[in-house]
Amino acid sequence: HKGKRRTDCLTVSAGAMRVFCCCTAFLLLILIPTACEGGNILVFPSEGSHWVNMNILLKALHSRGHNITVLRPSNSWYIKDDSSYNTITVLVENLLDQKFITRLVSDSIQFERGALPLMSFLQMSGGMISLIVDFHKAVANFVSAILDDNDLIRKLKDSKFDLLLADPCWGGGVIVAKYLNLPLVYNVRWVLGTEAHFSIAPSPLSYIPVTGTGNTVEMTFFQRVKNMVLHIITQTQNSLAFKLVYQKTADKYLGPGYDFNELMTDADIWLMRVDFVFEYPRPTMPNVVYIGGFQLGHYNLVCKLCENIPV
Repeated sequence: HKGKRRTDCLTVSAGAMRVFCCCTAFLLLILIPTACEGGNILVFPSEGSHWVNMNILLKALHSRGHNITVLRPSNSWYIKDDSSYNTITVLVENLLDQKFITRLVSDSIQFERGALPLMSFLQMSGGMISLIVDFHKAVANFVSAILDDNDLIRKLKDSKFDLLLADPCWGGGVIVAKYLNLPLVYNVRWVLGTEAHFSIAPSPLSYIPVTGTGNTVEMTFFQRVKNMVLHIITQTQNSLAFKLVYQKTADKYLGPGYDFNELMTDADIWLMRVDFVFEYPRPTMPNVVYIGGFQLGHYNLVCKLCENIPV
């Protein structure tokens, strides 16, 4: 009898263990999908080619299960309200003439090719600076339209976004991120017209060429002077034009204690659209992630073609 009771106890224990294991496995199956949920990302995009780059990144994030919500002006050129992402359309009164900007870009390309006279280029440059300032003002108005809409702000806060993704070629995203108290991630190549490395890390101008000069790391004295002059012009333009536009907006919504230039360099992660291997040697920062080449959809084909090139 004692042996039979012992066998019955072992059978009951084995059955209880099976039930426990099944319940544990079932509980894990319920909890794992929750633990593997995608992120909730708010996007403050830019127009033109900057949106083309951003859209490629958003498609990759969306395909991996992340929830994407894009803020767009009502008269956006490129960002459609019927995309596969969630879009929030904000009513704005004005945006710049797309045809005029297209012509300016075309003239710039012709000048680089030597097909446009210098005087014509200088006249065009004066108009371009004024146009760029107007564009920054339009972006600042877009930010004001977002932050002045109490219902929209309540909706954004209730959505509990994990981060804000922005392109810092325009300065609106950083103000919205700071206002909503969201971590800021940059999809970046330029920061308000300045190459991004010059904004985030020390970049000695005697050794690092400014984009647009045509210089290399081996510069003559006059090339270094040219490097310095172009950098000073860019920084003066940022301080006297762009910063003044956004500083007013930052003071209005964030308070007077925030310097806009410091806000622009305060992003948590910089997704740099260059390949560090192909850049000139220069200082960088640990929160910079190099994603150069992410726009290439047929990289496998390129690799196969490279394999056939004789060494």
